[in-house]
Amino acid sequence: MRIMPYGALPLAEDVKNNGDDFLQISPLSDEDWSIAVRGIRRYEECAWHYFGKYENRGLWLGDKYLMYGENSPHRLAGDYVGVRRRGNFYRAWIKSGLSDRGEEGRGLSNFGSFDLVWKAVLRSLATDFFWRCDSWRKVGRVKFFEGKIPDAVGLIEIGRDGFPVNELHGEALDYWGSILNRSNVSYKNIHEGKSMMGVGCILYSKDNDDFWYHTVNSGQSDISWSFGLEIEDWVDLLFEEGMK
Repeated sequence: MRIMPYGALPLAEDVKNNGDDFLQISPLSDEDWSIAVRGIRRYEECAWHYFGKYENRGLWLGDKYLMYGENSPHRLAGDYVGVRRRGNFYRAWIKSGLSDRGEEGRGLSNFGSFDLVWKAVLRSLATDFFWRCDSWRKVGRVKFFEGKIPDAVGLIEIGRDGFPVNELHGEALDYWGSILNRSNVSYKNIHEGKSMMGVGCILYSKDNDDFWYHTVNSGQSDISWSFGLEIEDWVDLLFEEGMK
């Protein structure tokens, strides 16, 4: 891994203001920067240990993005994967990808913290290795944890109106309230039936309000296994599970 000069990724600079709801993320906190660096370092170690692949790509921080990938003099390189932060509703973090043509793709999941979105980035990087493995391809495997969620994780289904499908009770009701309390949506909008939450589901930790993410379907549950793990432990777990 190489730490690249600030704002030095032309592909990302060209699109950083596409979408006026994206927030400036720089400077990252010391904790978030440590998570980013440690996570990539462990990923590159595991890539070598398990697959014999030497990875030494760049980590690029700019005003509104953090990207991991490889640059070239002609700007014709492999894809980049990283994160951005939305300014609307709950100010969630999202995954973002850049192609060598400068096209940006944005993930559909919204994460409540930098820790979780970076774990999602690392999952994508690890998945790129395992999708090529015969053991995955022969059975059509696409997930590390078979769509299961841990016992300490709850799930709230969200309907097309942006509100829970089922009546909530106990900790699920409290958690839904805490997400709305931290959002940018006024109580006036909530009372008028406008939560601005997309259809899908929220997976959350029953033990820590900071661990949650919203995704389009309950099958996207791999990240729920990362709740509370150190970033290195998460990368180790991905590669260990992927090899099973």
